[in-house]
Amino acid sequence: MYQNRIKYLFNFLSISSAQIISNLITFISFSIIARHLGVDNFGIFSYYLSLTFILIKLTDFGFAPIVFRELSKNYYDYKLLNVSINIRLISFLVLLFISNILLIFFKTSNSILMIFNFLMFSALISYKSLHIRELIDIPFKVHYTTYYSSLMVFIENILLLVGVFFIRKFNYGIISFSFLYFIVSVPSLFVLVYLLYNRYEYKYNFQFNNIRELFKLSLPIFLCVISENISQQLDVMLLKFYYTNYEVGIYSALIRLVFPFLFIATAYVNNIFPVLSREEKRTKLGNIDIVSFSIKLLIIISVFITVLLFAKSDEIVHIVYGDKYISGSNALKILSISIIPLFYNFYLINLIIAKNSQKYINYYSLILVFTNLIFNLVLLHFFSYYATSIVRALTLFAGFMYLRYIAYKLDFNIKIGTLKIIFFTLLFLIISQLISSSIPILFFIFIYFFLGITLIFILRVINKEEIILLMSLFKRKK
Repeated sequence: MYQNRIKYLFNFLSISSAQIISNLITFISFSIIARHLGVDNFGIFSYYLSLTFILIKLTDFGFAPIVFRELSKNYYDYKLLNVSINIRLISFLVLLFISNILLIFFKTSNSILMIFNFLMFSALISYKSLHIRELIDIPFKVHYTTYYSSLMVFIENILLLVGVFFIRKFNYGIISFSFLYFIVSVPSLFVLVYLLYNRYEYKYNFQFNNIRELFKLSLPIFLCVISENISQQLDVMLLKFYYTNYEVGIYSALIRLVFPFLFIATAYVNNIFPVLSREEKRTKLGNIDIVSFSIKLLIIISVFITVLLFAKSDEIVHIVYGDKYISGSNALKILSISIIPLFYNFYLINLIIAKNSQKYINYYSLILVFTNLIFNLVLLHFFSYYATSIVRALTLFAGFMYLRYIAYKLDFNIKIGTLKIIFFTLLFLIISQLISSSIPILFFIFIYFFLGITLIFILRVINKEEIILLMSLFKRKK
């Protein structure tokens, strides 16, 4: 009996809706607070947020996948979970103590000390940093009840947005926002711990069994986590080293315009690929290669996002952040281009992991770190946040080239019509840029969608068989 194909589309929308709403609420919160704090204060907050993200990952140790695997074998054996929590907590406290001693030694102001400590405790318990919260979420994943965690994330983001409105109304500053950023995670942490105790028979013990074996298994994962985190935060740290809080504020605001779009790729990878494969694990549908076709679709989606951000960068920055951040609009054009390799890389990383070839992902992370570091050291002296924007794009393209090579090495045989896609992207980008200056953004969005779809058909970026396949996804087959 054939299943209704439309259920896959419904599954895509329902699973992704909570993530979409949470991302949208966070985006609105940071848009408001960036306007309220101003560029310099937002730069201070963003710098110390990046610093705490790097520091907290030093106490990650890569435990989570190991704990998940072992807990999946025995749902109620929490020994390894407790050991991981204990090690991370003790390591965090030691790191926090050392960090504060160093900050005091370098005569850091009391206000900065408060901001730093609020953000450190936020990193400890927040879902954003994946530290203690990551471990607490594991039993929910094992029992297929992650909707509890998703609900808590949604509540956290609602509390953050409400708090931001209060900060704006009463004209509070950066310290208040840093405290808010921490405190909104406390209720959800208590709720999740309560659920663990009452629904899944969790019992906390202060124990350290099998530490040596745990570290041995998690070391490769830990190295990957560290290198990936550094590659994401390094440009902000280097920008602060060479320039001021103003440049950090501009660049951090632009990053928050571009990289949240990754949730689209996440939802796509988790939901659309099963649609195409029809749950039959076939590599082809007719003459259509599943992997190649799904990558092509994802790239087309990324091109549409890139073109919109590129063509309307001035208006988008103005609408979201106001005139204070308008100097970063040209840098946004550069960053928008990085969305294409960002989406492609994310898909291939998941594909490589699915093929049990995780070792290549470690090399990928190292490539990102060294490319980021080398190019920033060369360019930052001359181009400020333009340099970090260029380097972010170059770093992702370097990762793109590496993953293309690995895909070839693993015999994925990906054929997406690269030249056609490049020509389509350039033509779409140029025409959109030419017409964008004289058209308001809302009207432009309708025109640019029509233009993009028209170019796809004219240039035959998607062929006839692929169009038939796409249309069939919305039909019921009896």
